[in-house]
Amino acid sequence: IDRLNMIIGDLLTLVSMDSKSMRLNRTNFSLAQVVTDTAHRLALVAEKNHQDLKLSLSDRCELYADNAKLTQVVYNLMENALKYGDGTGISVELRHQDDGVCIVVRNKGELLPEKELPYIFRSYWRGSNASDRDGSGIGLYTAHEIVKKLGGTILARRLEESSEMEFIICL
Repeated sequence: IDRLNMIIGDLLTLVSMDSKSMRLNRTNFSLAQVVTDTAHRLALVAEKNHQDLKLSLSDRCELYADNAKLTQVVYNLMENALKYGDGTGISVELRHQDDGVCIVVRNKGELLPEKELPYIFRSYWRGSNASDRDGSGIGLYTAHEIVKKLGGTILARRLEESSEMEFIICL
């Protein structure tokens, strides 16, 4: 049900982005609570895939943003990490920056080829490592557009030395 709700949320977000009518409902909330709640929602997926969710959170991480939209982004990134991970688990870390906060999601597994990284946030695009996995190619695009609307940045990179994919959101 959670997965279906997130897909529907992604589709509704896409429609609102296409019509330029996406509205933000900004409030103060705990980013650590968003990550914790999302981890609880994905606990069954993690258990089914025999993966651990390692969280490194700061209790003082308050944010003024759209809670529902940011939850959608965090869910998409964590679900992808579980989907494309190799079973050794994923990690989510909150990092304080001088002018904001970053959310870092990592998973070990098959790395996306370097030449494909520029396309990772395009709508309906799926990497060469996605052929045997369910998906529509809208999750990362939706995440990118929401983060941009919130005034932040999102990037993906390969960490060769640890065989990890890393996604970083800075707000």
